[in-house]
Amino acid sequence: MFERCNRDGVSWSPRTASAEARTTRFLFGDCIFDSEARRLTRAGESIPLAPKPLALLERLLRRRPAVVPQQELRDLLWPGTFVGYNNLGQVVAELRRGLGDREQRLVRTTYGAGYAFDAEAVEEEAPVATRASPECCLWW
Repeated sequence: MFERCNRDGVSWSPRTASAEARTTRFLFGDCIFDSEARRLTRAGESIPLAPKPLALLERLLRRRPAVVPQQELRDLLWPGTFVGYNNLGQVVAELRRGLGDREQRLVRTTYGAGYAFDAEAVEEEAPVATRASPECCLWW
């Protein structure tokens, strides 16, 4: 058995590389979030964010305008691990800094319940470019 990976060491499979695969981009304010590339840009500038704030942003965007419960978000970000409320608050704060959301108009806190993405967002789907399996990355 072998595992295929791309040049970044990320698992690759024909399903994820097929021409039928789709990516979603969310456009809101002066920001664009590309769910496939896990990339956030604001006013054309790439915003460096860690994986947890990006995963949080994607969940909030996909569930908007609903409030996503805190426990669901903790389970998403720290599966199988007990973490306190402060850990989630730190990830939310990092996301808000990246979004430039000082007034908390994009990510809304519903105290005692969870968080919601509270702004208009346009969701675009586009085909993912077909990728070839790099021969150099076949591990036996």
